[in-house]
Amino acid sequence: MRTISGLLVMVVMVGSTSLWAANGDMGIASEPLTDGSEAYPWLIEDLADFDEFADSVNAATYWASGVYTRLACDPNLADRTYTTAVIAPDTNNTNEFWQFDGPPFSGVFDGDGHVISNLTIDTAGVDNDYLGLFGSIYRHNGEVEYLGMENINITGSDRSDLVGGLCGENSGTITNCYATGSVNGGNNAYYLGGLCGFNEVGTITNCYATGTVTGGLHLGGLCGGTWGEISNCFWDREASNVSDGIGSLETTIEITLYDRTTTEMHQQSTFTDWDFINVWNIGENQTYPYIRTYWASDINKDRVVNVIDLSIIGEQWMGE
Repeated sequence: MRTISGLLVMVVMVGSTSLWAANGDMGIASEPLTDGSEAYPWLIEDLADFDEFADSVNAATYWASGVYTRLACDPNLADRTYTTAVIAPDTNNTNEFWQFDGPPFSGVFDGDGHVISNLTIDTAGVDNDYLGLFGSIYRHNGEVEYLGMENINITGSDRSDLVGGLCGENSGTITNCYATGSVNGGNNAYYLGGLCGFNEVGTITNCYATGTVTGGLHLGGLCGGTWGEISNCFWDREASNVSDGIGSLETTIEITLYDRTTTEMHQQSTFTDWDFINVWNIGENQTYPYIRTYWASDINKDRVVNVIDLSIIGEQWMGE
């Protein structure tokens, strides 16, 4: 997890910047002390690590409460087609859609500003529910933060319910994330959203979605439905092709969710109270916001904000 830091505060970013580590070792080769703790999180440094993390056989190791994982590369999932959620999928599609089976994600997943691109899920007509990168982010413990999902393509069946670009269902915490691409279901599919299918009792903060959303009932540019809290979030009403940010608003909790045009979504001034110094960046009038891989104060881009960065700035000042 990140902490906003100035140049005079020393913050050590533990982990490796390497994109290619020993296959499937989850960062141990780069940092022998890696153990899934907050200080030494598991590291996803290549696709082999990603597959190791996503394998439900390893759920007790990587998805459990109190386990920390950090993304340290930009996984490109092109040329792959999943039929269920990649992480924490529903394992029984024969019961009612609100009954999730299988281990949910209860850990902490720090995207660290990286992007997972070209995720394709196609159920091939099978009525699989809880579709997205994560099937279910579990209440109170599960956290996903600082993650970009780009060019997703999720296609459920006529009865695939709870479908989103990032997750099918959220009962945990999602912070500083976004999703672009398309989320599609049939005429009888319920609760589809650009970012989240259904935000049950979870919290979603400082997030946005831009993709198209099609299906049956309860379609939202950001979420198909919510019982939980949504704060300071946005969706592109032109790109999504839906009129509501939330398909079914089922809460008395105050929601702050804003619809904006594509042009407005390309302007920093749209995103009031977002941190464009340490967390977000944007190509003004050109791009949607994206998450910084490095803090602005990490001058030499070594993932450590310390006196070295301060000395670099000092030298620049002296030179002026």
